[in-house]
Amino acid sequence: MNDTTLPSKELTVILRRALLAVCTDDARINLSHIRIEPIGDTGTRIVSTDGHRLHTFELADVYLTDHPVLVHRHVIASALALIKLGKYAKFSADDGRVSIGGDHSHVSARPEVEAYPDYQQLLNTVQVAESKLIGNARKLLKEVKALACEQVVIANEQIYSRDDALNIKGVCVHAHYLMQALKLCGSEDVVIETTGDRDPIMVRALDATAMVMPAAPTP
Repeated sequence: MNDTTLPSKELTVILRRALLAVCTDDARINLSHIRIEPIGDTGTRIVSTDGHRLHTFELADVYLTDHPVLVHRHVIASALALIKLGKYAKFSADDGRVSIGGDHSHVSARPEVEAYPDYQQLLNTVQVAESKLIGNARKLLKEVKALACEQVVIANEQIYSRDDALNIKGVCVHAHYLMQALKLCGSEDVVIETTGDRDPIMVRALDATAMVMPAAPTP
């Protein structure tokens, strides 16, 4: 059994990052979970996907579990409501069961599925980038928000609203998905990699990676 106690604010940030790309359709039960797995003996990797995007991030000095576990998004949401009430929070993993709680109460559950998408295989299918846009995640997030559009086009190392890029060859993605990928990266510098206009984009930071599938342009 692995027990980890953290300041409530720190665990809250971790769990909120974990929920950014999780599937909200409970009929897709395997995608409604996040995957938490150890990195060596000291770190943790957290993975979430809804089929349209894939997020992974690493915690170099936080060891949440000594074996891979799956946690349903409803368990995470319930835990967030509890841990904000106290100064410290505990994350426990034992034989597949996960318990997350605050000073006086916790939520505990076993995963509803045993299988999870092979995210490493998905990441390994990404081809060498043809173009790279480099910038600060927060500044790029503000830039995308300012465009105030449903879809954006990434081309020529720039981000355009779809209406402003009708004659520009690039990758069209949902603006919301791109903004969530940038939120995953916090205040870090990021590299947005693109290949073909039908290939996913990759958003990479020091401790996080997001894959976003291209969108079919709306009429």
